Amino acid sequence: MEWAYGYDKCFGLVHVDYATQRRTVKSSGRHYADVIAAHGAAHRPGWPRPDPAQRRAAPAPLRGPGAACVVGWPRVTRPWATGPGAGSTTTRRGRNMAEATMRAMAYETYGGTEVLAETRLPVPKVGPGEVLVRVKYAGVNPVDWKIMSGGLDALMDVVYPVVPGWDVAGTVERVGIDTPEYAEGDEVMAYARKDYVHGGTFAEFVTVPVRALAHKPASLGWAEAAGLPLAGLTAYQVLTRLGTGKGDTVLIHGAAGGVGSLGVQIARALGARVIGTASPRNHDRVRALGAEPVAYGDGLADRVRALAPEGATVVADFVGGVLSVTREVLHNDGRHASIADPTVTGSGGEWMWVRPVGSDLAELARLADEGKLTVTVAETFPLAETAAAFALSQDGHTAGKIVIEV
Repeated sequence: MEWAYGYDKCFGLVHVDYATQRRTVKSSGRHYADVIAAHGAAHRPGWPRPDPAQRRAAPAPLRGPGAACVVGWPRVTRPWATGPGAGSTTTRRGRNMAEATMRAMAYETYGGTEVLAETRLPVPKVGPGEVLVRVKYAGVNPVDWKIMSGGLDALMDVVYPVVPGWDVAGTVERVGIDTPEYAEGDEVMAYARKDYVHGGTFAEFVTVPVRALAHKPASLGWAEAAGLPLAGLTAYQVLTRLGTGKGDTVLIHGAAGGVGSLGVQIARALGARVIGTASPRNHDRVRALGAEPVAYGDGLADRVRALAPEGATVVADFVGGVLSVTREVLHNDGRHASIADPTVTGSGGEWMWVRPVGSDLAELARLADEGKLTVTVAETFPLAETAAAFALSQDGHTAGKIVIEV
């Protein structure tokens, strides 16, 4: 690895290129020496102090409480990422910063699994209404590698370096201002999606807004808890948005998948009868979850109608490409939604994603503790092998969740 990061008290991350020895302030792309000179911090040998006219013309500081915070602090910690010369976190003043860094998997540009690298980054600050979670396990979801490949570039802003991952289970390390719901040491889980892509869960620490957090159910282990949030919330929010309840016949497209297998259990807990599509090799598993399995492919609509002659009152599409079947089997007064096909809106359906709602996640935790919801973990990888976990997820044939042990 031929680059790393240092850290400046006021300007934040500084990218260090070992080949060119260029240091660039990450937030602006400006050369670090130019930024220091512009703000009057001329304490480093060879970096001249600007004259007063230059200082008056200088732009506002990039970070921190003003140019004054730079004076006397014109230092950068030595790089802590992997690569030549990496590993030291001691500043010019000799202050040890080791306690303020963490292991993480990160990438600097869009691409495939080759862009992922293990590195060290600053432990994130804990804002008001947030907690800092010490990660025990993090769940892998297809959206993680889709974002990395640039697939969601039109939807979400990206701030590099990106630590991927949105699912987490761990303990509260620190609480921010106004977080009476949680205390240090609490066991928690979360769908930790932020408003932009940057600090994810494939790291030793992650900050999570309290609104997205829930206490970990005692009935689930750490790995199972990490596999629940995104997939479980997706299924729960689709089914509850459609008003699923007693008397409904629910058709779930993709009943053996990560979202669908949880959807089967949630629909059953809501009191509905469930029919689930799956390949024949997964029929026993779907049946054990509480659904009546049907094979997808040609003739699917006829097979569903044979089980439910009057049609399905609720159809949840978790795979995409099945709108024609949905229309054929939907009851006259039925409701349907998809997380994978936006064209359903033209047929009276809802196109949904998933929201990080802690109260919904707490409801899933309750179902788990009541024995109504289980999470199957198919594979566990160490943090350093996140790329291999992504490759397995991309294969698309895993019966259960893939998780990362941190």
